Amino acid sequence: MAIKWSALDSVPAAIAAADVGCIIQDGVSYKFTMTNLAAFVAANGITLAGVAGVLTATAPTQTTDTQAGVGWAITASDAVAGSSNAGAASGGSVTIVAGDAKRLTSGNSQGGSINLKCGLGVGSPAVPGYHNFQVDGAFSYTTLRISDDASAYFDQVLSVDGGSNQQTLSLQSYPGSGAALWLFWSTTTANQVGGDLWIMAGDGVGGNSAGGPVILLPGEGAGSGADGKVIVRQPGGSAGTDEGQLTHDGTYLNIVNPDASKVIRSSDGTTNCWLQNTAGRARVSTQFDSTSETLADITGLSVTVIAGRTYTFIARVWTSFGAGAVKYSVGGTCTATAIRWSSNLAWPTGDAQAYYNTAMRTALGTEDVYAGAISNTGWLDITGTITVNAGGTLTIQLARNTASGTTSALIGSYLIVEDMP
Repeated sequence: MAIKWSALDSVPAAIAAADVGCIIQDGVSYKFTMTNLAAFVAANGITLAGVAGVLTATAPTQTTDTQAGVGWAITASDAVAGSSNAGAASGGSVTIVAGDAKRLTSGNSQGGSINLKCGLGVGSPAVPGYHNFQVDGAFSYTTLRISDDASAYFDQVLSVDGGSNQQTLSLQSYPGSGAALWLFWSTTTANQVGGDLWIMAGDGVGGNSAGGPVILLPGEGAGSGADGKVIVRQPGGSAGTDEGQLTHDGTYLNIVNPDASKVIRSSDGTTNCWLQNTAGRARVSTQFDSTSETLADITGLSVTVIAGRTYTFIARVWTSFGAGAVKYSVGGTCTATAIRWSSNLAWPTGDAQAYYNTAMRTALGTEDVYAGAISNTGWLDITGTITVNAGGTLTIQLARNTASGTTSALIGSYLIVEDMP
């Protein structure tokens, strides 16, 4: 039995004038009223055949008092529990399906849309209706709401109400030039801790799958306009002063504090924390011994440097040497566009100290030699600046000067390299 909805203009004038609409069943028109429509649809269903159909509630007749509009509800039935056999069943679903696009041979067209249009508000501000997606069918529980609050501040609002917790997660856009998109928690309950806001990427699943990244991508400036920044602002603070900025210019990651202090601090919220530059720090953890007259890299005292960058470096090598004395240099696999370094070797002698100072060196691999035939312990200080041509390692090298005894770099020796502007 085919059941079709008929547009009013295809209904005989007498029927259309007397009733809201009609049902055409097997080519026969059946008039209906709002009273018997629900029962008819429940028993037979409605299919729109060949024409677009509109189901519209008729507004109430005007009276002296303002009246609310007539609402429509599409409600699936609850499941019905059995009378004797245990078991559960799902409630009925409500499915609204738009039509697929079709074509013959060629052409492009999108599928049909499902349009949900809220009513316009009146007054000031004129707040329109909401698109509410409720859980458990009551506003006391979580509700997803899409709306336009029609105020001077925000447009296109997506909010999730926490129900009994009275917390709302809002995604709001600020209209106008340079429109802003706000995502924040709010609460109306007194003495309640603010909600956390988590941004979580997906975990890798199975095998050696990587987890997804969390990417913060500011907008790109046009023409001479500046690129956007990632800004962390103090709650209640002012723009440009009570905030920090994080940018990347394609080469450098920049952390900016525009406050007058110009200080960037690492802290756990109560006390200062250590900020460890592992890329530019190296130390000797196992004593390095040389019984050769050929310079060799001291194990542990090596830092990787990058082409085109300029660095300062400071090394302290705690040494012990025999009658073969000591020689040393700055070397590595990198090459230098320019380098300057000098050294100072010191060792105690009685209550005083003896020093061996060298001239300024302007090349990698230049040997400095102390040839004194004594056995002693002391320390070697090397300082310098290098502009790197080809990237590679920058290392401190050590050997004995003559074939006698052992020359060593002791545990605790270190190399510090700093990138320079």
